[in-house]
Amino acid sequence: MKVLVVCFALFVACVHADFTARCGGFFPDTNGNSVYVDFTALKSPTGRFLFENVGSWPVPGQPNVTFEFQLCGEVTTNFPSLCTHTGSGANFVNLTTGECVSAGEASVAAWSPNPHSGVGVGLTYFHGEQVTNTLHMSTRIYIQCDPAIEDNAVVFKYEHYHDGFAQFHLFAQSKRACAANAVSPPQHTVPAVTCSTTFRNRVVDLSNLTVSSGSYLFVNDTGIMPVGAPTTSEIQICANIGQTNFPGLCSRSSPVNLIRNNTCISLGDVSAYAWDVNPSGAGVHLTYYHGDNFDNVYQYSTAIYFECPSLVQHPLPPAGVLAYEHEEVAIRQWHYIIGTNILCDPVTPTTTGSSSTTPS
Repeated sequence: MKVLVVCFALFVACVHADFTARCGGFFPDTNGNSVYVDFTALKSPTGRFLFENVGSWPVPGQPNVTFEFQLCGEVTTNFPSLCTHTGSGANFVNLTTGECVSAGEASVAAWSPNPHSGVGVGLTYFHGEQVTNTLHMSTRIYIQCDPAIEDNAVVFKYEHYHDGFAQFHLFAQSKRACAANAVSPPQHTVPAVTCSTTFRNRVVDLSNLTVSSGSYLFVNDTGIMPVGAPTTSEIQICANIGQTNFPGLCSRSSPVNLIRNNTCISLGDVSAYAWDVNPSGAGVHLTYYHGDNFDNVYQYSTAIYFECPSLVQHPLPPAGVLAYEHEEVAIRQWHYIIGTNILCDPVTPTTTGSSSTTPS
């Protein structure tokens, strides 16, 4: 097992806006109280931690591979001629083939309690290199309490690569992950979702599809969804649901809720989102990552597909109506679709108003 031990003095670097206010997470202590631990002092002053030339690690059969990453921000690559992309929190580098791919974006990230020990937290970078139409590489770094380690030191170990989720798992130990070292959390405002993206060489703004209050509501009482029970979906675009229709069930701030069997499940988080062009080429989709856990490691996610009616061969729901498509069962990702002329070229006004082609 490859082990990386690092010890250094306090160092704070400029990182993506999502992380400047908070480099740490919450977990329940032995009394059930939620405590916050901070890892700003553990960030690498070189801009990266490096597992280098480690034989068959992390993917068997691929020699001379390297994994580089940073805590709470963009990694400063050790391979600028290979890793030409920007914004990555982690890179997977194959020195034999000369390939470098992102293993997760620094700005599409989330913290959660460590499910393995119950002590400490995990940082996940989502939306790295695209593996399939619906799956991107990601990296999860578990940071567990170890009171015996020096104050500003951290020990990293490689755990495994989960092929089904295209996710790398790293394990770390640090005194700063102990409840005894909990600190007051810094003030943190969830950044607004950028509701514009590039499509067909122009910027499209989809913010007029956001519901002013409440959400889109999809009620399924016909068994369309493969969930074995009548189900209702609440979906908001580029924001959290303003006011849930199920206040007695849905307590978490969330952009997508799934209600079934008197239970409310969050299917995503506005703090961890990304835009991509649809595989059909007829539009774009917004992915919300890091919903509620469906097991002790992984979370639900949602992809909302926006498509131009004149660019598709398949039928779309009526304009302005958001409909359920399917669930990618293997990765627990729910897909919804909405047709909009905003994505058509030229932009065609609709009865609900037209959208500017530049961000507002």
